[in-house]
Order: sequence, then C-alpha cells, then structure tokens
Amino acid sequence: MWSNLLLIHTDKVLKKPLDLPDFEAWHTCQRSIYLSDTRIASFYQFPELSKYEIYTGYEAYRFLLEVVTGVHSKVFGESEVLAQFKEKFSLDYIVQDPLKDFFVKLRDQILEHCKIVRSAFLHGHGRISYGGIADLLLPANEEVAIFGTGKLVQSIIPHILKKNRKITIIGRNCERMKELENFFPISTSFYEDFEIGKENFILASPIPLDSILENKKEKFTFLDFRGEAAISSPKKEWNYYSLDKIMQIISESEDHINTIKPKIIQFISELSTDREQELIHLPHGWDDLSCYQN
Repeated sequence: MWSNLLLIHTDKVLKKPLDLPDFEAWHTCQRSIYLSDTRIASFYQFPELSKYEIYTGYEAYRFLLEVVTGVHSKVFGESEVLAQFKEKFSLDYIVQDPLKDFFVKLRDQILEHCKIVRSAFLHGHGRISYGGIADLLLPANEEVAIFGTGKLVQSIIPHILKKNRKITIIGRNCERMKELENFFPISTSFYEDFEIGKENFILASPIPLDSILENKKEKFTFLDFRGEAAISSPKKEWNYYSLDKIMQIISESEDHINTIKPKIIQFISELSTDREQELIHLPHGWDDLSCYQN
C-alpha cells in the first residue's frame, strides 16, 4: 500500500508551516515532513512545493525509514527522532481522519523495520541520543535544572534521572509543567520564581539566562542544546558544552559513520523492496478501503 505514499520534505527552518490540506505534518528541530496518499492529495496542485524534496511510493517509504532510524540526523543514529515519530503518529495526534488507518499502518510498519535496522547496525549505541550524552556528561548525585518543557526535555528526563540526580524543570507553561510533574519524579518552577543554587544546567529552550548566569558563582556543568544561540564566551569556571561540542562527543568517528551509513541505507532499501514485492500482486487490498471513505 506504500506505492501511494506521498512525502514532502525540507530541512530548512520554516517561518510559517505550509498550508497543505489532506497532508499530515510532522515537524522536528531538524526538518519538516508532510505525508499523504496520492489518491487523495497531489503535489501538482501546490506550485510552491517545487522547491522542496518530493518522494512518492516506496521511495517515500525508504526516506521516511531513514529519517526515523536517525540516518539523516545531525547526531547520526540518534534515538530521539524515533520517539518523536511514535508520538506524532499516535492516534491522539493524527489530524487527517480519512487517512488515520493509513498512517497507523504506516507507523507500525516503520517502527517494525526501524527496530530491525537498529538491532542490526545500531545496537549498543545508547549514547547516540541527547539524553544519553547528558547522562554521560552530568555528575551523578547532583541537582539539575532543566530550562524548557518541550519534547526534547521529555525525552532526556529518563536519562537524567539515572545516578540519583534531582531534577527541577524551569519554564513558563504551567499546564505542560504539570504534565511532566505527573509523569516523572521531578519538581518544577516558574522561570520568574526560580532561585539559583548549586544546580547543573541543561538549556533546551530559548529562555534568556543572562540575569541567572550573573549570579552563578561556583563551577557547574552547563549543557546548551540551543544551537545557533549558544554562548560565544562562556566563563572559564563553567564546564560548558555547546550543541556543537555535544555533537562532537556523541558522533562516532567520520570513518565509522562513512562505513556504516551506506550499509544502513542499502539494508533499508532491501527491506522496503521486500515489502513492495510482497504486495506486488495486491496493489489495492482491503487495507486501502479506508482511504476512499468520506
């Protein structure tokens, strides 16, 4: 059934999400992907899409699988993108009702193949995630203040809770902080009410920290996931890790990545080809009927 898959992709930052009826949008910090079924939607009706990458059929399926396995991530082989994919394509978050069954089946197939790929090539690469590297860099048995309440924060909390660390989430979204507090053994604080102490810092949101950092006297570990907004001249007494430095630590050597990446892509191609061959005699089966419902 993936012969009908339609995928629009860009790794550019979109100032405004594309308005594409009948498409399901999935946005991460590194890319935007729009998915649909060619029997319902067409990219020809949107001339502005000519500047984006367009994939159809099993080529679209292969590319999506590569993204979910972390092959195209800045941090090669990261696992956060897999968690984001699971969340986006859970039943609660799928917007397009006529395609809900289609996307659920797509999600399940992608997750099945992703598990096979990661087991074959990325087994034991638990550190290849922002949470894994945070656990590696932060001292054990100490307090950690995490600034932000988004998906990145949610994905790294389980890693930080290891080694007897105490977490305080700092943010401004009351509802979101309550959600995290109900799900994890953590405490929360509004940004304006936060009183600085001996905590180590994780910055996962564009919250201004100038006034807070001015009062930070003792040495501490500071992980900054903001990318371009990184601090250009951190103080010497800070054990400061910019996103670039974090990715250097996470990433395998270039030689290893250059060796394993084409192998993974070839393996993914073989998996999708096998799936295509299984269905070659059943181009439109019972599973497709939901796509034609009103």
